[in-house]
Amino acid sequence: MAEKGEKQKVNNTTHTQNNIANKALDKIKIIFIPFLNAKKLYKRFLMVLFIFIYLVFFIIPLAGTVNITVENTLNLDNATLLKEKIDFLFNSNEKRVSALIKYCKRHNVPPLFVSAVIFTESTNKRFATSYVNARGLMQLMSKTAVLLAKATGDKSLAEKIKNNPNLLYDDDINIFLGTYFLKDLKRQYKGNWANALHAYNVGPYAFQKGKRNPHYVNRIMSFYSDWSKFSLAQIHEKYSSFLFNLYSLKNKLIGPE
Repeated sequence: MAEKGEKQKVNNTTHTQNNIANKALDKIKIIFIPFLNAKKLYKRFLMVLFIFIYLVFFIIPLAGTVNITVENTLNLDNATLLKEKIDFLFNSNEKRVSALIKYCKRHNVPPLFVSAVIFTESTNKRFATSYVNARGLMQLMSKTAVLLAKATGDKSLAEKIKNNPNLLYDDDINIFLGTYFLKDLKRQYKGNWANALHAYNVGPYAFQKGKRNPHYVNRIMSFYSDWSKFSLAQIHEKYSSFLFNLYSLKNKLIGPE
């Protein structure tokens, strides 16, 4: 009987200890649940942030269908500033600057936009030649240039380029046909400059088949954004070193153009 009473006492003690332990655990839960919830919220925040970064830096640039606003900066109000900017970018190469402004005005394409295309295509090197034999400042293929010359109505120029593709190294001819090409692509793609630039780079046929070059388009738009929005002093500050190295190297390799 005494043994039975002892067992009952032990059971009561164990039950009391269990109750105390459960109450303590409940208190611990009350204290730590907000932290656990905060940890879950933090994980969710990181997941949302990761998805946002992935969309912005990978998916959207690859789409290549976002329209880009490009304003025609050639007007009477800022013509002087525009000329000063282009002079600086092109190292005061008067023939090149004159051709650029003349044909951009004729074909209604912003000069600073075309400047960005030139620096992206050829780094402003007159005799630049790609591995597929695209030539000159705006990197035109001879067959494309012949078609473009015919489209402008200059059959004589088309025949001359067909017989001598090296004419595309001439600043005037190259910029004349390159700006016309951009104008035509802009028309084809209903003012969507992103699509026009993709087609200019990979070719209209390849573009129709789905080929894109986001890095190329983004580089052009980065140049254009800076050069159109920055003051002349800001362009000097950001691009002086780049242009100095570019023109110093060019002069060492081929002499001044």
